[in-house]
Amino acid sequence: MLHLQNRTPQLLLVVFAVLALLGVEQKPVSAACENYESVGWVINKASGKRSKDVVGRSWHCANLRSAGDSFISKEFSATSMICHSEEDCKSVSWVKNTRPNTTYVAINQQKASPGISKRTGEAWMKSFVCLTKEKLENSYCWNYIKITSFEERLKWEASIAK
Repeated sequence: MLHLQNRTPQLLLVVFAVLALLGVEQKPVSAACENYESVGWVINKASGKRSKDVVGRSWHCANLRSAGDSFISKEFSATSMICHSEEDCKSVSWVKNTRPNTTYVAINQQKASPGISKRTGEAWMKSFVCLTKEKLENSYCWNYIKITSFEERLKWEASIAK
């Protein structure tokens, strides 16, 4: 027992060294954005009628200062964002005069204005996002099918712009 007690500091040093090496070997944290192959649809708010599914691409970005979601397809596009302080909101280039903690929504590249972004579902990849504005008759929704690369998303967006 006495022999083990004398070696305790050495054992702790070895354990900490191994843990430090494991930390060095870990993959770096990915950026705060993810890109997806997605399926979108439109819901008429008055009737509840849902359109046919359309194939598209989407992204979700979030950090301590702001968050946003976007979907693009041949049929429609929908984007939302929120910033959390006046300083954070100054850096938003596509929405002018933003207010903190207000969700801004843009549908089909129109001017962004306050709106509603709602995520529904139990797990991230099994959830869906719906965006709308008070005066719009439709909600624009999508869910994530699979994660894709940023380059793949840009290539796909370029192909539908033609």
